[in-house]
Amino acid sequence: MDFNPKKKTSNFLLLIASFAIVSLILWNTNSFFKKFKEEERHKMEIWATAQSEFLSLPVDADPGNLHIKIFQNNTSTPMILVNKDSTIKVNNMPGVQNIDTAFLQGKIKKFKEENKPISIEYKGENLATLYYGNSE
Repeated sequence: MDFNPKKKTSNFLLLIASFAIVSLILWNTNSFFKKFKEEERHKMEIWATAQSEFLSLPVDADPGNLHIKIFQNNTSTPMILVNKDSTIKVNNMPGVQNIDTAFLQGKIKKFKEENKPISIEYKGENLATLYYGNSE
């Protein structure tokens, strides 16, 4: 019977090292996605703040370049904006030209599960609610 304890020990150490490497890779990937999700939420809060300030401007006022730049630069995060009068605006969702209410309600439900909605307020008044999904 051929019994070599050194070979079994080295195989066991190799197995432990492989497990440690895979665990570190998974932990790092999870950490990356958490950070990415936090940055996406921060980006959406900036967008919501710009939207709030833009909506509160008088009609004849110059909105400035900052608001426009913020609106134009967000091209990857799908958003549904529900105004206080229940009008719905869709952004970054290709193929959704004709607004189907049932479809949008399903998307809003999905977005609520993915991310906490952002309330857009001005002077304590709720102007709109922003629902957003994960970037694709």
